[in-house]
Parts: sequence; structure tokens; C-alpha cells
Amino acid sequence: MIRTFIVDDEQPAIDEIEYLLSPYQSIEIIGKYKDPREALGDLEKAKPDLLFLDIDMPHIKGIELALQIQERIEGATIVFVTAHSNYALEAFSAYPLDYILKPIDENRFRQTMDLVLVKFSDRLRHQENMREEIAIYCFGRFEVTRGKRVEEALSIRSKKMKEIFAYLLQRFEKPVGRDELLERFFSGHKDKKTINHLHVIIYKLRHTLESFGINRDQILIDQDYLLKAAPGICDYIDFVNFVKQHSTITGQNAREAEKILSSYRGAYLAEEDYRWAEDEREWLGNQYEMLHLKLAHYYAVNEEADRAEETLLRLLNFDSLNEEGWQDLLQLYLAHPDPIVQAKYLSAYERYSRMLTREFGTEPEERFKKLYLKMI
Repeated sequence: MIRTFIVDDEQPAIDEIEYLLSPYQSIEIIGKYKDPREALGDLEKAKPDLLFLDIDMPHIKGIELALQIQERIEGATIVFVTAHSNYALEAFSAYPLDYILKPIDENRFRQTMDLVLVKFSDRLRHQENMREEIAIYCFGRFEVTRGKRVEEALSIRSKKMKEIFAYLLQRFEKPVGRDELLERFFSGHKDKKTINHLHVIIYKLRHTLESFGINRDQILIDQDYLLKAAPGICDYIDFVNFVKQHSTITGQNAREAEKILSSYRGAYLAEEDYRWAEDEREWLGNQYEMLHLKLAHYYAVNEEADRAEETLLRLLNFDSLNEEGWQDLLQLYLAHPDPIVQAKYLSAYERYSRMLTREFGTEPEERFKKLYLKMI
């Protein structure tokens, strides 16, 4: 994204530039100012890449403003937009990218934007590539990586920052609020020093993610500490969204279900000692097993016995105590009474029976036991 300021002492002029920029998806307007002093005050914090500046403004003239901007932000791109052609020669002492006269001609503005896009083309191409490469893993080891062939992991040295980031991911799409974070991570202290410490952590977290190449289209942490993530970035968020949005497995989502299951590389935040994650870890494990059962049922109904068997065996390898999985596997074998499948039934029944005896002191249901005794 190209982070953009618009500075003009007339609101209609700001509105017009904003309108003309609206078709450009790579432009992110992060500041609109009628007072150039306010723009200058926000400059170092916001660090805009591109600035549209009027020249004839009160308090600070646009040319002076441009010179101060370039002193503070290396590589800032300036476009002057003014009703006065007589400033042109002086304006170019500030090395602007372009100089547009009001009223703005749309074709002329498009020419300027062509120059902007060419100047930022390498960055935009890099961001587009990074969009495909960034991955946040919460299943198994908690890590943030980038790279297609060789993954590079993000180092978050602060344990507190890392845990707060994991917590915001778990609370995705929900406003968290300062008090909740203070209560959970700072023992409820609300003194000025502690609040400032929290603000610094969040600021550094945003900066750390941005420096790693994660843009706001991928991960956004807003002022209420609400975290949003684009699809395909975080395995945990994609998993939860799929489970909540699909109560059944159909031909339209079966392939996606397989992909979601394959993303489960291990228990949720398995290597992190986060007590607040324990209930979610258990719920996710249950959902992982349930999704296997639903997918196996879909395959069985649609006469894809091999896939149904593979899905159920994968489930039982994950949790050998899942009785519903064992019963569905036996039922699947019963639907195909050839000698090879009968041998599989006998083997599965014996394993299931040993598990029940060892773990629960019980036996398989009578319907399965009768068929077993009949086959041996």
C-alpha cells in the first residue's frame, strides 16, 4: 500500500482528490488535513509515502511544508496541487514528482498517478508477493513466517509482546479493549506507567509486523485492539471460520475441509504455556475430530469408500479413543462385504475391542460383536 496524506486548506479540494484516488486500490489515505501544521505534527508517527499538497495555505506554505517533510522522511513523494501556475518554478526546488493545476483535469490526474505507480512499482510488487508468502501458525509451534521455498521466521524477542499477539489472534474480530489487556497481562494495574507500557508494546508489535512485510490488508490491529486477518494468513483463524460457517460437508466445501484439516499441525499453541488458551485448545481438538467424522460421512454417502477409510484412520491415529470413529469405520467395512474388506473389519474390530477393554472395561456393541463372531 502507498500511505498517503492530502493537505489543503479547502475541504472541497480534499474531497476531490480523495474521489480521484478512490479507483486506486494501492492507495491508502491515512491523513486529510486543512491545517498544514497538523499534518506536520503527525508526519513522523504516520510516515506517509505520498503527499498531495496545496501551495497557497495559511500558517505554512506548501513549498515550505514539502521541504520540512523531505528533511524528516527520506524518500517522501510530493505532488503539488494548486490554482496558481506562477508557483511552478519555485515549487520544483522541493523536487516534487508532479505539479497539477486546479481545477483538476481527470486525464491529467491519471498521468500523475501513472508516475506514482511506476515509482512505487517495486514496492507494490514486493507487497503482492509477500501477501502470498506470509503465514501465521498457531497449531503446533506458534510462529510467523514468510517465503515460498525457504521460510524465514519472525523473531519476537519480547515474551509479553508475543503472548499479547497470540491473545489478539484468538480474540480476532472482537474488540478487546485496554482494560481487558491490563487485567490479563498486567495484573489489573491501571497506573500511567503500566498503561504507557501497554501502548508501547502494541506500537512495537504493529511496527514489528510491518517491518517483516505484513501490511494492513493482511493483519490489522485497530485502536480498540481488534485484530482482523485476511483469509489464508493464519491457520487458527481460517480453521475457526470454516468450522463456524460450515455445519455440514458438501461437494462445494469438501476440498476446503481437507485443506483445513491439513493445517492442523499439532495442538493449538502447543509449545506455549498460555493458561488462557487451554479451553480453546480443547475445543479445537474436538472440532478437529468432528470435522474428520463429517468429512468421512460425506465420502461414505457419495461412495468414496477409500477416502472415507483414509479419513477415519487418520482420525483414529490422532485419537485412538474416539468411539464414533471406530464405529463409523466398522460400518464402512460392513458396506463392502468382499474378502479383503472383511479382513479389515476383523482387524479393526479386534483393535477396537482391545481399546474398550483396556480403557473402559467394556465391549463393542452387540451388532458388531455378532458379525465378528460370524466371520472368524
